[in-house]
Amino acid sequence: MTYSYEIQVDRGFRLLEEKAPRTWRDRVNRADLNMGDPDSCILAQIFGSYTAGLEALGLQIGTFGEMRNGFNAVCPEEHRDLTEAWLQKLRADARKRKT
Repeated sequence: MTYSYEIQVDRGFRLLEEKAPRTWRDRVNRADLNMGDPDSCILAQIFGSYTAGLEALGLQIGTFGEMRNGFNAVCPEEHRDLTEAWLQKLRADARKRKT
């Protein structure tokens, strides 16, 4: 059974909208996005590291806040699904911003 990360990613996206620098979208390289890699996940791309991103957003490492907001997968095997959920959200946001 595959877990759906849409709700969590939506929640994390809203958190980025609220607390990340206004230019956060410009910092994300979708081609390199890999939510299973702490050096190329969305938080590392925006804040410089996964841990710095969690701190900037008021979250703590090792808590459910990471998963609840779509910044970490339920299990390591699902990082690809989480990455795809973020890519879908970023593409939808880019289309919306163009109109």
